[in-house]
Amino acid sequence: MRLLHTSTYELKEFISSDIPEYAILSHTWEEEEILFEDIHNPASRKVATRKRGWRKVVGTCERAKEDGLDWVWIDTCCINKDSSAELSEAINSMFRYYRNSFVCYAYLSDYHVHVNGFPGKEDAETTAFDSLSGYHPHVDSCPVLKDGNAAFAKCRWFTRGWTLQELIAPSEMVFFDAEWNNLGTKYNLRWLINQVTGIPHHTVLIDGGNLKRYSIATRMSWAADRQTTREEDQAYSLMGIFGVNIPTLYGEGGERAFMRLQEEIIKYSDDQSIFAWMSNTKEETRRGLLARSPSEFKKSHVGFSLRPSRAPYSLTNHGLHIHLPMQSYPGSDFGNAQFYYAYLDCGLGDPAAGWAFGPVICLRKMVQGSDNLYERCEPQSFSIRSWPPSREEEVVVKEIYVPQESNFQHLAYNGIKFDFGRKDPRPPSVATTSTSMPYIPKGPDQSRIQIQPMVFSWVLCICFIACGCGYCVIRISKYRKSSSD
Repeated sequence: MRLLHTSTYELKEFISSDIPEYAILSHTWEEEEILFEDIHNPASRKVATRKRGWRKVVGTCERAKEDGLDWVWIDTCCINKDSSAELSEAINSMFRYYRNSFVCYAYLSDYHVHVNGFPGKEDAETTAFDSLSGYHPHVDSCPVLKDGNAAFAKCRWFTRGWTLQELIAPSEMVFFDAEWNNLGTKYNLRWLINQVTGIPHHTVLIDGGNLKRYSIATRMSWAADRQTTREEDQAYSLMGIFGVNIPTLYGEGGERAFMRLQEEIIKYSDDQSIFAWMSNTKEETRRGLLARSPSEFKKSHVGFSLRPSRAPYSLTNHGLHIHLPMQSYPGSDFGNAQFYYAYLDCGLGDPAAGWAFGPVICLRKMVQGSDNLYERCEPQSFSIRSWPPSREEEVVVKEIYVPQESNFQHLAYNGIKFDFGRKDPRPPSVATTSTSMPYIPKGPDQSRIQIQPMVFSWVLCICFIACGCGYCVIRISKYRKSSSD
């Protein structure tokens, strides 16, 4: 870990066993930040003092000296971002850096005491609460905050992805305005922070608490409205919140990074609330069981509780393997139903006393005649339904597989027709039959099939084309090149 000396502004590396007490800065990046290359040698430091970000570095060091500390950690200058290995190590260690700090300084560059006054608790402290059911400022109606409290709530610091773990991890945190006026500690402002973020204040905000007490869906909802400059960081910034580590691969895209994060979480958790999300795209009708971004958990802030003993699930190359209580849609023949309610193994209230309600998602069979391959349908919503359901006799626990990439198309078993003599590469016609083949992923080159004309002898050929989860059998009969070709 590389630290900055509060008096000499020199950088020094420490191994884990020798790390001294240090202060750590939590802030939002602005123009002309002091970077590693600006400060790692005396010559560059002279130039760095003329940058706008130097004032932030000096302010951090001065506060640390007042607290009797010789060292600080600031992400802008204590990480050599030219080294991908060092950057990846720092990102994977970030939560621990903040958790192990002596004190964290939260610097709000867009808050000014001389304009807004000090944030306080005169508005409506009694309206804040910290139950497992939770409160979410962007979903529930928020009490009207006035003066300094309203300005505090609007600070950019509360909208950024990385500052979520920086808020939760440290045991001691002090807020400062743009002029380094002390606004109060995380403990003093805990009720106001709860109003802004929806994060429970007496268990999480005070000392980081036991995050595993809160369901995956609830923790995801804390990040639902937060933004990052790089889309992959929406996933990377949550590793510490869930106690997992994944390689950082900038360029993979935010959706893929978030998918890898969920896959890693699943390795260590059997919390099924990870499937309680809502799609942000209204047009979508088919998905897998994993979300594409934290924003899809925006309305999942309700405090789902978990039973001590839960059924395991896992990822396989056939899809996510899981056992779920399933109930056919009303009015359908259960034995031949295609659409089901699937009850997730989490609920509202005390699991020891029995849940009265729990989250339910909709699933649909992907392949007619197959009883274990499903996809999520109507992903724009999930419902909270009573448990046990009123038609309890029709609920059956099914062992199913749900592929994550659900971009599938129907293929009839014996309905594909090829015209080998056609010169224009039009797509083949598909005849509808009652016997369906498994869905086949539609890749960039699978939307049309082009077969070049050629001469065959009188031989019957059977060709097997691998098609994802099944095979397509093509019967090729004789073809004789005509004299006109």
